[in-house]
This record gives sequence, structure tokens and C-alpha cells, in this order.
Amino acid sequence: MLSKGIQLGKLLKNSCKIIKKLEIQAPKFHYQSLLFQNHYSFAKKATKGENPFESKLSNIQNLISTHGEKSIQVANAYTDLMNSYVKAGDLAKAIDAGQKGINALIGSQGENSLEVASAFNNIACLRKYAGQFVEAGKDFEKAIEIAKNINNKISSEHLYVFRKSYSELLLETGQYMKAFKELKAGHDDVLEKFGDKHPGLIDLKYSIARSLLELSMFRDALDYLNDALNLSKQVHKDGDSFQARIYNSIGVALLRQGKGAEARENIIKADEIYSKFQDAPDLGISIQNNFGYLYTSIGEHKKALESFTKAKELTESTYGTGHIGLAMIYSNIGESHYHLNNFNQALDNHNKSKEITIKYYGTDHPMLGHYNSSVGQVYQKMGEAQLALDYFKKSAEIREKHLGDSHYETANSYNDIGQSLFQLGDFNTAFVYMMKALPIYEKALPPHHPNTLRAYLIIGTIYNRLGHQEKALEFLNKCLKIAREHYGDDSTVANCLNNIGLVYAAKRDFAEALKYLKESLEVKKKLYGEDDAEIAQSCTNIAGMQNALNQLEDAIKNYEKALEIYRKVLGNDHFYIGNISSNLGVVYSKLGNNETALKYLEEARDNYKKSLGEENHYYTAVIRAIEETKSKL
Repeated sequence: MLSKGIQLGKLLKNSCKIIKKLEIQAPKFHYQSLLFQNHYSFAKKATKGENPFESKLSNIQNLISTHGEKSIQVANAYTDLMNSYVKAGDLAKAIDAGQKGINALIGSQGENSLEVASAFNNIACLRKYAGQFVEAGKDFEKAIEIAKNINNKISSEHLYVFRKSYSELLLETGQYMKAFKELKAGHDDVLEKFGDKHPGLIDLKYSIARSLLELSMFRDALDYLNDALNLSKQVHKDGDSFQARIYNSIGVALLRQGKGAEARENIIKADEIYSKFQDAPDLGISIQNNFGYLYTSIGEHKKALESFTKAKELTESTYGTGHIGLAMIYSNIGESHYHLNNFNQALDNHNKSKEITIKYYGTDHPMLGHYNSSVGQVYQKMGEAQLALDYFKKSAEIREKHLGDSHYETANSYNDIGQSLFQLGDFNTAFVYMMKALPIYEKALPPHHPNTLRAYLIIGTIYNRLGHQEKALEFLNKCLKIAREHYGDDSTVANCLNNIGLVYAAKRDFAEALKYLKESLEVKKKLYGEDDAEIAQSCTNIAGMQNALNQLEDAIKNYEKALEIYRKVLGNDHFYIGNISSNLGVVYSKLGNNETALKYLEEARDNYKKSLGEENHYYTAVIRAIEETKSKL
């Protein structure tokens, strides 16, 4: 046992040296530096059989005996114990000690003091690290309330720091509008009390822009980012590392507006500044991620994958191979594989995100809601709607527990569940979930936010399947108009055009349907290229309209194109292959070519038997079609 303790001590001593170097390069590594230094200290004591907390706990009991539980001496001792637990990496015990310290502090000097406010802020930060987001929010709010009540110049300095800390939690948990309001209040308070050159305004403007970006308020975000950049150039030297962060975020804002060329210029500018300083590895990682997002936005998914992989490698070289920051990067890599139709690799990477998160935070952390949703999206694209639904329900349970049932992220899960139920043919229950999501989006997000638009799109599509074509067109045209105004010809526009086409098909206006479906296909080709599953879906829909209009040769060409793509993307055993083979059989039968029709129908039969089983209605329908075709030979 002693040798293992010595080995651990040596390992931690080396880690301490590495982290100490990083701390010199970037202050954000101070926490990690303390953590490793103290792990090393505790490891040394452990090899000697010492309990590093025993003397501190004994001292607290002596102080309680001498001064009582509600005394400043006891409060300070609990704070010291809390810091020791933090340094040892035991957040649960640190939080418990910190709460006892707050109780002693309030008992000794009342609630309205900056010391109490700071104590609430500190324990809120610990709760955030531990994933106790609801409790952390309450403690941040208490710190802010106390600082407001004191209302002097010193408390105002503390107040904007507390608000900034609280806003980080709100941004992390998807409460973007609340974060914006908190940051804006802090910004206006600093402006009023300290003037427009206060350095704190730079970070506040930058953080306000972050919240606005999440709300898809891109123009307003750019205004704040440019203000932050100009103030930074006045207060600091031109080209400092924080300016790289601002250029990086300007790139994100432009990217989300569809201004790829301008976005690229700003991300490159951020990278140039970063390369001079390299004092913030997290910024270098963020820049590589943003290059990945840039390439994703223009359909360059292989280049996106390269950028996300660089971000992964930089994270591993800086923080190690098991760092929590890798969770989101693996998720990004998974998204690239998803777009490249590498479904197994997509699932592998999303599951790595889950594994890292569980390792750090356990099985009950809010981010698992996001990663379960990502896995569900992959299964959805694979046509595995039931598997997708299972993961979306897991995501909803986690988000409801941690964020509540009226939160924006929870609405995302309701949206996902609605889509899966739609694919499974349960249109009424799908509609219920979508109508749970929509009011949450409309309250929390602007009308042009992608998630609000997605809700309009799906609700319109469900109305169509329920036979309410005019309501369907109302929602789909609303979605199309807003999406085109804000994003140009993006995936939402392509899906709106496709689904409007299907509404006209339901109204038996096949010529109008074909017009919209062809327009959708052209947008998709620009976004995805020629061989994506989205193209196959459009070709299938177009062929259906051409069949209805007796444009049979054209229908065959589009069905065969769809079949070719799906074979590449999904393999020969997916039931989509059976569907298209069956449709080709029907078209060839209409042409009187019964031998070719029979060949395709038998292929569909074999596919359905393998993929769906003999009890499925698709299988029984194709058996009847085979019998009818044979009778014509």
C-alpha cells in the first residue's frame, strides 16, 4: 500500500508542475493548480497515515465550545475547511462545510453584509461545479439580493461580479433570456455608477452578446461585441488575448446569420491573435470548434470533422484524455459523422460524451439530456424511430428534473418526442407534445429562433396528417417566410418547401405539390450535395407526385436515384429499401412491364420479411401485390 501511495504522490507532483506552468500562462488554471497541489499534499500525508482534515474538524469543535455555533470564528473555520475540501476535490463535503459557514456568519453578524453575500456567491459556484444548478441559482440570487440591499459603491463592484457569475449558470442551463436581463441590469448599473470606460463593461458586453447569440438576436449581439472590442482597444493594448475572444464571437454571430465569408475573416483574426499569445488554451479550442461550425454551415463536413478533431487533440494535450471539455467536442465530432452518414461512428462519439459526463458528474447531470438527445437524432436519421423515442424520453426526464417542464431545453425534448411519434404514426400524441413545446419556445425565444421554427414546421406537418390542410399551410408558410427572411435557403426552408408540397399532395393538387418538392430538392442539393439521405427523401416524394401525374418514366428515375442513395447510406436491409422497391413495382406495373414489377415487389417482400417481420402491414400488402402481378403474367 505504501508503494502505491508513493507512486500516486509522484504522479500528482508531476501533474502539479504541468498545471503550475499553465497557471502562469492563464489565470483560469488557478483552480486546477490548487487542486493538483493539494491532491499532492494530501497524497503525501496519506502515505504517512495522516487524516488531513482531522485537525480542522477538531479545531471547529473547540471553537464551537468556546464561542458558540453562531460566531465569526466558527464561520471562518468552516470557510477554511470548505477550501480544503475544494482543494481535495470533494465538492459534496465542501458545500456542506460552506453552508455551515454561512449559517455561522449570518448568526454572528446578520444577513445584510458583503461577507455573507460573497459566501452565498462562493457556495453557488461550488454547487454549479457539482451540477446542483437549481440550488446554485437560489444562492446566486441571494448574493445579488444582499448586495442590492447594501447599495453602496463597494457593494456595486461586488454586485456586477455576482451577476456575471449567475449569468454563467443561466447560460450553461439554457436560460438565455434570464441571463440577458441579469447581464443587462449589471451593465447598466456599472455604466451609471462608474462611467462608460470601466473595464468590467468589456466582459459584461461580451457576455450579453453571448446570451443574445443563443436567442438568435444576431444584430444586437454584433452591436455589443463591437462595443466590447472598441472599449477593449481603448482600455488595453490592441490585439490582446481577450480581443481574440471577441473576434471569435463576432465570427459566430456572422456565421449564424449565414455570412460565412465575414465569419471566416473574424475567426481567422482571432486565431492570429491567439497564436501570438497562446495564453488561453480554451480559446484555441473554441476557435477550432468554430472553424468546425463554419464548415458545417456550408456543408463541408469532412473539413468540419478535421477542425473538431484538432480541438479534441488540443484539449487532450492541454488537459488530458479524460477532461470534461472533451464531452462536447466528442458530441461535435459525432455531429460531423451524422452529416457524413457514418452512423456507427456518430453513435460512438455521442456515447463517449455521455461516458465522460457520467465519469465527472454521475448519472444525474443535466448535460446528459443533451447527449441522449444527440443519440436519438442519429437513430431518427437511421429510420429507427422507436429507438430514437426511447433516448428522447430519457432526455426529457433528465431535463424535467433539473430544468423544469417549462424550460427551453425541456421543450427541445418534447419537440424530439413529437417527431419520433410522428414517424411512428401516432399523430395525435405527437401533436400533444408539439403543443407543449411551442408555447415554451414562444415565451423564451424570438419567433425566428431555429427551435421555434422547427416547432412551426412539425406542427404544420402533423396538421396535414390529421387532415387539417389549411391549418397545416398556415404554420408551414409562417415558418417558410420567417426562415427565408433570417437565414436564406437553409435546411428549415428546404423542409418547409418539402412539407408544403406534401400538403398540396394531400389536397390532390399534384402539380402544385411537384413544384414545391422540386424547389426543396434544389435547396437540399446546395446544402447536402447529391448523395445524402435528404436527397433520397426528396427524390422519393417527387417520384410519388410524378407517379400520380402519370409521368412514369420520370418517377422511375427518381425512385432509382433514391434507391441508389439509400443503399449507400443505410445498406440493403433497411425498410426504406423495401418501400422504394415496392413503389418501383407499382410504377412498372402501371407501364405494363409486369416482369420488372414482379422483380421489385419480390425484393420488397424479402426486405420487409427481414427488416419488419411477416406480421407487418407492409409485408402483407406487398404479398397481395405480388399475387396480383403474377396473375397478369
